[in-house]
Amino acid sequence: MTYSQKIKAKAAQVSLMGLLFVSTAATQSQAQEKKYYDGLTIGVEAGVSQFKGNRKFDQDRPFQYIVRSEPKEDFSYGLRIGFNKQFDNGWVLGLAAGHQFLGKDNALFDYDVNVDKRAGRIIDRRWQDIKSKTEVMGQLGHTFGKDERWLVYGEAGISFIRADERTLRYDFADQLLLDSGTESDKIYQALNVGVGVKYAITDRIRLGLRANQVNTFQDTSMRKMNQLMTTVNFAF
Repeated sequence: MTYSQKIKAKAAQVSLMGLLFVSTAATQSQAQEKKYYDGLTIGVEAGVSQFKGNRKFDQDRPFQYIVRSEPKEDFSYGLRIGFNKQFDNGWVLGLAAGHQFLGKDNALFDYDVNVDKRAGRIIDRRWQDIKSKTEVMGQLGHTFGKDERWLVYGEAGISFIRADERTLRYDFADQLLLDSGTESDKIYQALNVGVGVKYAITDRIRLGLRANQVNTFQDTSMRKMNQLMTTVNFAF
């Protein structure tokens, strides 16, 4: 091999090594830049909801007390859509909306008992069958773990609880049913807070678990709802 041929062979070898280096660097850069929690997601969720009613005594009205039903639990499921923005430092800001069906066996009731001067009692009994929940939530979280596939986050927002309601009024003094009541559809507002964790098993699929507490701030038989939900989300 002549000197000129050796120079050309050496140049070709250097060029090939340079191409391999550039290709490897580009591949590593793409892997590092992969953001698993950026963009639109649509998912399903299922889990358990616990419905609670409080017992309380009204200090301002000593001849009145309210008794509420015991906590109930039921299977819940729903749909959820969200949009996330993942920053280069790992923080994730998101907005999510969802609708859940809250089961069939979660009717709560409360007694509003008024004691009059004749020692008689007029009882207002209210049934509320909690049907569904629609929510809008803001989220803030941070990625961690290998390839930043894990996400832990907190969320807070507002929920709208739909319930079928019926009220009866009964006079114990005269043993009379004063009003048989009517059934109506009610919407109650509630504060919703929670925490959750997700894991990206592929580029498109995320599995998660989230726990939420819903507190109503209106007059309703349900004062609090605790939820534990598993989630499956699909990224687009």
